[in-house]
Amino acid sequence: METARDCRIPVTVLLGVREDDGTYCDQDKIMQIAYTKYLKTICSGCGLPAHITRGDDNVGRFEVHDDTMCHGCEALETFTSNKNRTTWPGQKLHLKDTHLDG
Repeated sequence: METARDCRIPVTVLLGVREDDGTYCDQDKIMQIAYTKYLKTICSGCGLPAHITRGDDNVGRFEVHDDTMCHGCEALETFTSNKNRTTWPGQKLHLKDTHLDG
């Protein structure tokens, strides 16, 4: 769904169900509505479904683990924490995989 939305093409076209004629069929519309409704059920903070993260019956259900390290986030956070770096409006940061530099 996200790929189809990002590419601005109907889901049924992306999946190869039909040829692209520039229109969205009823099935595309129904899937997009369902996906939008689904996204609204996800907690924006933790990304888990709200029905298992909220309510008194879920108190104590989750615990936090801090044993995962994202080295991409580490590089970005280290770079952005440098207050002496030059920045400009609209600047976008991206990661480059140094292992791919042959």
